[in-house]
Amino acid sequence: MTPSLTREFISSSSKRSSLSPVAIAYVFCTFVIASQAWAQSQLGASSADKSRISAGKLHSVTDTSLASPFIAATPVFNLESSSTETTANALIGLQYSDFNFSVKFSGPVRKGSPTTFADLDGLRNKSAVEFGAGYLLWRVEDPAIALVPACERLARIKGVTRDKVDCSSLQAFRAAEREVGRPLVPYIDPGNAVFFTARVKVAREDFEFLTSDTLADGEERHTSSSFIAGVAWLARTSTLLGFNYRHEQAFAPAGDPTEVCKPVGSTGALRCDEAIIGSPNEKNSELVQIEVRHFLTSNLAISPRLTRNVTQSVTGFEFPMYFLANTDGGLTGGVNASWRSDQRGPSISIFVGQVLSLFTK
Repeated sequence: MTPSLTREFISSSSKRSSLSPVAIAYVFCTFVIASQAWAQSQLGASSADKSRISAGKLHSVTDTSLASPFIAATPVFNLESSSTETTANALIGLQYSDFNFSVKFSGPVRKGSPTTFADLDGLRNKSAVEFGAGYLLWRVEDPAIALVPACERLARIKGVTRDKVDCSSLQAFRAAEREVGRPLVPYIDPGNAVFFTARVKVAREDFEFLTSDTLADGEERHTSSSFIAGVAWLARTSTLLGFNYRHEQAFAPAGDPTEVCKPVGSTGALRCDEAIIGSPNEKNSELVQIEVRHFLTSNLAISPRLTRNVTQSVTGFEFPMYFLANTDGGLTGGVNASWRSDQRGPSISIFVGQVLSLFTK
């Protein structure tokens, strides 16, 4: 590793709360934008290189099921289906240096019980939009840790010895990546890193019901929301250990639909329909979640997650296994076994999706 390369690389890495979730998210995003402007002035032309390295680090452990708050800015579309319902998720994002920003759209395709999934997300069965921002903090004392593996990979792709490959700069790697048509970024590992994330989710929903006293038709519109803050440790071994806190305000139907019969005209005939009796209920919850994500092999990963709803005293456990891969080696599908303390027996869901190209600046 030449001194000039060392200098180049080092320079490139140079209602319960008084605050609502939306206000907290606003403060966080303001901080992120201000920090981004500072980083751009410090990194200069090297910010693009750093962005690609950070994107590669996140890509190695990102959750393609989109159930975890620790996700890369990689655009993803997927479906998750259990025996009673199916949900669809779509995410688009932008990676800029060590910052990433994303928007996720989700909603039910086949709607069933709102408590099917074990992540305890009260907005899971609603059409929702989610905004997120993240920051990857990493430092490398020896640039060879990040550059040598990518150089060796490039040599193997080209079928030559390493001394025949230009390892002089990250700019050379970008040119080589275009030349061979294969991504090298996942092989540039900046070592152990810490990832911070904050996400805001909002769902607006119309509720139709019958009033409990007169059985008259009723309709209300409510907005459910949640705020997530999390921190995760990303190890060099493609392992993630994460913790997140979620504040949630969710509206749900008063109960399951029941058959209600009403007289029709003056003939004494009855018309029976299924309807929900009572206006929707509001639930405010505080949740904490711990997760571990680890690659057992290049084509098999696990990501157990333990969630506790402190307010409702409910515990949920999920054990996703990822084993479907795309041509670039990214895991895009698998199966999720889950359990909730307020339901009988475990449940199984299947998720499958498509990972699109990564947007970087």
